[in-house]
Amino acid sequence: MASESNVPVVHFYPASPYAFKLLLALGLKGIAFDSHLVAPIPPRKATQTLANGHRRIPVLQLGNELFCDTASALAALEARFKESPSLTPSLAGTLTATAYAAWADKIVFPATAALLPWEHLPAAFRADRAIMSARDPSTFGCRSHGDVLVRELQSQSQSGDGVERIRMGDFVAVSPDDYGKVQITGRLLYLSETQVVIQHQVHEGDEFWTALYFPRSGYVVSKRDSASKL
Repeated sequence: MASESNVPVVHFYPASPYAFKLLLALGLKGIAFDSHLVAPIPPRKATQTLANGHRRIPVLQLGNELFCDTASALAALEARFKESPSLTPSLAGTLTATAYAAWADKIVFPATAALLPWEHLPAAFRADRAIMSARDPSTFGCRSHGDVLVRELQSQSQSGDGVERIRMGDFVAVSPDDYGKVQITGRLLYLSETQVVIQHQVHEGDEFWTALYFPRSGYVVSKRDSASKL
C-alpha cells in the first residue's frame, strides 16, 4: 500500500481490460503509483473491506478516497494531478472521450466478451462471471453477441433511480445498472448530475471511514433504511 496519501494505489488484477485502461492513463500522465494485486474472482478482502463489498476492478485509492469505477478514477486523475499532461486538454476532447467511453464500455465490451472462448477458461472464473451477469452457469458463454447486445440495451433502458427523494446524509445504496448489481451502501456525502459519493464506516464502532466515488451514469442510487440488511 502507499506510504503517502497523495500516491495513488491501484487495486487490480493484470488481465482486467478496465485496469489496463487506468494503468495506461497513469502512464500517459506520468503519475507514479503503487499496486495492490487482487485475484480475478472474489474474495478480495482488503479491497472489499475498504469499498464495502464493491467487486468491480479496478479501484483507484487516494488516501481514504476510493474511486470505484474507471470513469471516476480517470476524472480524479485529471482533477487531482493538474500538473501532469491532460488526457483531454479541451472541452471538445472531454465530450468526445466521454461519449466514446460510454459506447465502448456499454456496447462494444459486452459484445466482445461474449465472443471469448469461455469453454477454455477456468470453471471457477466462468461460474463467477455467470453469477455476476445473472445468467445460468451451465449455459454461460453460449449466447450470440446479438443476444447480449439486446440484453444490455434492455437493462440500460429499464434502469432508473429516485434521487429526487434523496438528501445529503441519507443512507443510500449505489449499484451498477447493467451487471454485477451488488448494492454498496453508505451515507450520502455528495450528489450531482455526474457523481455520487458515499461514506463507508470500515469497521463498526471505529472512526476510520472511506469515501466511495461512483459516476452517476451507469449507476442507480436509491434511499435505504440504515437498519436494513442488503
